[in-house]
Formats: sequence, structure tokens, C-alpha cells
Amino acid sequence: MAIEAVIRKVLAGDKPKIGARSATKELELSDYARLFEERPITMGFRQSQDEKTPFRQVLGSAFDLLPSSLKAFHSVECEQTWQGQAEVRRSRGFFASLIGRMFGFPQATKAATVSVTQLPAEGGQDWIRTFDGKTFKSSLKAGSGKNSHLMVEQFGPVKVALALVLEEGKLRFIPRRWSLYSIPMPGFLLPRGNTFEEEKDGRFSFDVEISAPFVGHIVSYKGTLEPLAQG
Repeated sequence: MAIEAVIRKVLAGDKPKIGARSATKELELSDYARLFEERPITMGFRQSQDEKTPFRQVLGSAFDLLPSSLKAFHSVECEQTWQGQAEVRRSRGFFASLIGRMFGFPQATKAATVSVTQLPAEGGQDWIRTFDGKTFKSSLKAGSGKNSHLMVEQFGPVKVALALVLEEGKLRFIPRRWSLYSIPMPGFLLPRGNTFEEEKDGRFSFDVEISAPFVGHIVSYKGTLEPLAQG
């Protein structure tokens, strides 16, 4: 892309100066903007900030582009519960069922009463999800080191680093790497799934899918949530 950007500048009459020198300042971000438009690349700026919520930390300025219900859901800095309805699908395969039981994933149902409680935790948040009275928990925090600019979600001994991508109004969660008991695991075993949040009819909507290589589909659940009235 850098070569293409230089050629485009030359064709536009903006020729580089003659002589040997560092080329680091020959191109600006604006020179790449046109090239990014033809590819699935999101361009933006990050600034060092002391944001309290992990989603604000990871998304940076893109957080302000979220639909209003998603922004409200992820702006929580104190304990808050959202509730609604969800449909759950579970695999009947032996290993998928075993994994589902280990992590406490909800049972299959067409209409479950669901709530999500967000609790402030050291460096991030704890999410307690309740489906028809049965709960499972995960912890979320902004990544560091190799996981910088990624969201790290932990289910028991499993940590998954997720890229947050805002695309056509949907906030997508894309797995990038994972570990088991803090031991990095190979990428070909990375848990996957088409997971995203969006706004439907003014309400927060979620669609979560969890699958794994050699195991296949484990669990998926989708539905809507609204803030639980306080008091």
C-alpha cells in the first residue's frame, strides 16, 4: 500500500524530493485513507486516557460512534443490571455438551428470561449472566502487552483476546488469541463464533456464538436487554 500511495502522489504532481534520506515522513495517514476505503480496514486515533470502562479504553474515539443503547450499556461505571429475553441453542455433541457444562453455559430454550449484571472489578468488569435463574460469569478488561487494544474476556481458566470492530452499526467481537491457565494456546485451536451487538428498535441486542475447532458449535444465544429500573 505504501508503494501505491507514493505512485498516486507522483501521478497527482506531488513528487518526492531528490536525494537519500529517511522516508518516514513521505506519507501521511491521509495518503492511506483512499486505499483503506477499498479494504476492511478501520482508521482512527487513540489517545492515552484514564477511562474507567474497558470498552472505552479499547474502542477509544470509536466508542462515541456506537448506537445509543450500546453506548449506554458499555458506559456503566458502577453496578448495574440489564434484563430481557433470549433464545438459546446448545449442541448435543458429547464434547460440546461437556464444555457447556464445565463453563455453566445456559440450556437450550426458545424464550429464556435473561439478566446481565455488570460489576466493577480491578482493572475491568465482571459480568454475571443469568438465564432462567442459572448463572455463569466472565471477567473483561482491556488487554496489555501483546493484547494491547484488545478486549480480554476470561471464563474460568480460559482467556480470549478479542478485537472490537464497529461495522455498519454492529459491534463485532473477533477472537485473536487465547490462553489456558495463562499458557498461550495455538491459533488453530482458537475458539470462534460470529458474535456481535447492535441496536434493534432502540433496544440493546446481542447475538453470541461460541464454537471450537474439532468440536463445532457449543452454544449460541441471542436476545435483547433493557436497563433494570432502579429502586
